[in-house]
Amino acid sequence: MLVFAFAFILGLAIPGVIIFIRRMLFPVFSDKEELQRLTNVPILGEICNAEKSDGNNIVVGENVSTPAAELFRLLRNNIAFTRSGADSKVILVTSSVSGEGKTFVAANLALTYALMGKKVLVIGMDLRRPMLAHQFHLDNRMGVTTYLSGQEK
Repeated sequence: MLVFAFAFILGLAIPGVIIFIRRMLFPVFSDKEELQRLTNVPILGEICNAEKSDGNNIVVGENVSTPAAELFRLLRNNIAFTRSGADSKVILVTSSVSGEGKTFVAANLALTYALMGKKVLVIGMDLRRPMLAHQFHLDNRMGVTTYLSGQEK
């Protein structure tokens, strides 16, 4: 009976320790409040998670007033308030995980600036799965890799 009790306690403790270690090494934030509680990272905006569409995830445009487009305009305004001077003109959208919406955010945020009459240059640096050219229906044969390797000028 003592062996069964020890095995039962050990069977509960081992998964608990594994889950605790995974959460400490690879934290996943489930909501904005948890991110604010665990870090000092300023949150400039939240973009709603839309259902998967036909591959064209451009939600911002002229005379478009959908909730997602308004959220991108709010994000643009919040970025403008946090910039420190006229020399801070670079916005980096990055993540270490595929499928988190880097292309979606970069393309739509760039469009919000372009629709204001600002000059915008969007550079897609994803070498494994470049998707930015597909968002704007551009040819993907020439890009940063061909330029950096000296194949294009």
